[in-house]
Amino acid sequence: MPIKALVYGGPGKGKTTFAASIPDVLLVDFEAGAHHVECDRVSIRSKQEFDSLLEEFKTNTKYKCLALDTIDWLQKLIFDDVCKTYGVSNIAKIEFGKGYAESQTILNKYLDALHGLMQTRMDVVILAHAQQRRVTDNPEQAEIDRHTIKLQVNDKGVGMGPILIEWVDYMLYATYDDSFYKDGRKTKARAGERVLMTQGHTYFEAKARRPIPDVIPMDWQTFKQHHNNPTKKEVQTNA
Repeated sequence: MPIKALVYGGPGKGKTTFAASIPDVLLVDFEAGAHHVECDRVSIRSKQEFDSLLEEFKTNTKYKCLALDTIDWLQKLIFDDVCKTYGVSNIAKIEFGKGYAESQTILNKYLDALHGLMQTRMDVVILAHAQQRRVTDNPEQAEIDRHTIKLQVNDKGVGMGPILIEWVDYMLYATYDDSFYKDGRKTKARAGERVLMTQGHTYFEAKARRPIPDVIPMDWQTFKQHHNNPTKKEVQTNA
C-alpha cells in the first residue's frame, strides 16, 4: 500500500532532509530552499510548471516517490494564478470568497492527480510549514495555541488546510524528543533526536490511519517499516 503522508513542523526540523533521504525520490522544490540536500529535484516557479510536471509523471518509470516541498508555497502559486485570472493583487479581494473556492477546486484536482500516481505504487510525501492557531475545542473552552499546517482556512473551518489533512493517511508533526531537567529553580530543556509525532495532542495536530507508534524516529526506513507492519510497538528514542 503506497504512502500518502504530510510532514510538517517549524524551521530547522529536518523536513527537507527527511524527504531527500527517501530512495528514488523526486523532490519538487517550490521555495528554492532545497539546494543543500542531495537527491533528484526540480524547481517549480508557477502553477503551469507544476501542471506540466504532473502530466509528464503519468509515464514515469524512474521514481518511486514524489515529495512536495512545500505545500504552502504551492498554495501561493495557486493563489497567484487565480488572482491573475481575476485581475487582482490579493485573493481576498475576489468577491464572495470565489477566489478561495476556486483555489480549493484546483487543490482537489492536484490531489486526484497524486492519487492517480499512487495507483502505480508511488509514495507521495507532502511537506508543510507549521503555524500556531488559537482554538477552543476542549471541555473548558479555554483558548489554546495549537500547531497545525500553514494553509488557508476560514473561521468556519473550511479551506485548503482541512482538505489536505482529510486526504492524507498520515499527518506527522516533526519536532525534537526534548527532555527537561531542573537547574536550581529553573527548568531547562535538552534537545534530543528529531522525531515524528503520529497522534494528535492538545498542542499539535497529527494523525495516522494505520496503527503505528505515537512517536517514531525521523527516519524514512523506520516509518515505512511501521507502515508496512502496522502494529503498536514501543520505539526507543534518544533523550
